Amino acid sequence: MVSSEMSRAERKDEPVALSGDFLFEDELLGKSIGLLNELEMKREALLSDATATHPEVRRLEEEIRRVRGQVHEHIQASRDRIRERRHGIAKALDDIQGELSAFPDKERRMAALRRNLEVSQELYTFLLTKLEESRILRASTTTDKRIVDAATTAYKRETPKRKSTLALALAVGLMLGVAAVFLRRAFDPRVRDEDEAKAITRIPVYGAIPNLKHLGLINGKQPAIDPIWESPKGPGAESFRTLRTNVEFAQVGDKKLQVIQVTSSEPGEGKSTVIANLAVALSKAGHRVIVVDLDLRKPVQHRFWGVPRAPGLTDHLVGRAAMPVIDVPRWGVHVVPAGHEPPESQRLLASESLAALVAQWRTEYDYILLDTPPLLVADSLVISRLSDMVLFVVRPRLCRRAAIKMASQTCRKMELVRGMVINGILTRRGGYYHYYRGSYYGSKTTDTQET
Repeated sequence: MVSSEMSRAERKDEPVALSGDFLFEDELLGKSIGLLNELEMKREALLSDATATHPEVRRLEEEIRRVRGQVHEHIQASRDRIRERRHGIAKALDDIQGELSAFPDKERRMAALRRNLEVSQELYTFLLTKLEESRILRASTTTDKRIVDAATTAYKRETPKRKSTLALALAVGLMLGVAAVFLRRAFDPRVRDEDEAKAITRIPVYGAIPNLKHLGLINGKQPAIDPIWESPKGPGAESFRTLRTNVEFAQVGDKKLQVIQVTSSEPGEGKSTVIANLAVALSKAGHRVIVVDLDLRKPVQHRFWGVPRAPGLTDHLVGRAAMPVIDVPRWGVHVVPAGHEPPESQRLLASESLAALVAQWRTEYDYILLDTPPLLVADSLVISRLSDMVLFVVRPRLCRRAAIKMASQTCRKMELVRGMVINGILTRRGGYYHYYRGSYYGSKTTDTQET
């Protein structure tokens, strides 16, 4: 088996993999195979960073060929020894068979009868012992039961009590239902509602975005801006205008907060949708806005704005392309896509080139919106040194308590103005969103540029 595995590996020019499950009587063979596996693993690890012509790779291949030759020699020697042992065993069996054939037939029959007699005597003695044990056990077993009253027949007919049975069943059903709901809530790791999210994070709420999918403004995971702003007085657009107003009035002293970092605790909470529509709302208010996609591992802003992903920011930072600031005239927003995924995103995000770009954008735009990875990824902490404000997007019924706790702790460590955006709020009849959606504002209007 060892030899066939090595021959197959040599024909296909692949590394041979022999685990420690093989048992080798030859200690030298076991050591040679262990050395061969170690050399193969070193070569594979080196080939992940170097080519096959690398001197170290060639040296390892020469060493592998030498060790393979040794393994072949040890295997051949083991085969010879096994062959000799097989011949010896066959010869011993032939000798024993010859000795047995020398006994007379009657003596062989007598020996067989004696063996059968001994077996029968032992079996009889064993069964007799068990029989006596069972008799003793039966004689010593007594009962402690006695009849107190003789059984009597019922003197009247019983009918089922339907009312009491139904009442008991209803009570038990309600108790089981309440217990099931309580257990489900107790063991559900996700944040249930907006109030629980506020209690965990203890961060001021800057905006509350309704569930756009339930309102029919987005379809599945397909990013969309048009359906939200086709109804400028609908619940979607109005919620983003409220968020814009809170962002505009947020400031520290006389310093205006220009660089806004938008993040979340986990992927899928809608931070990219929030930042794209916040950019549209700021643009409609007459601000100069640029959206920079710094989520270099899973960028999506290029899909929101219908622009190519590359060339992007990473291509500019590594010197492969000029800075691709793309103008989206329909919404009055400039977009910088992420570009190709770099091997080391933190090194690019911590570079002085990116800091210089952000400083330049401060002079050209009123707001620089940074789409960053979730706070549990270290990239967000690197980006925070360039930001003035961080918006923490939380989506109840999707984010987990443990993740939001860790992310909120990280968010509080940032020396920035912090605000929370609650995304995916379900509209309730008579609630705030229901009020302005159907009763006060109305959504059947045309979009107009705000001033």
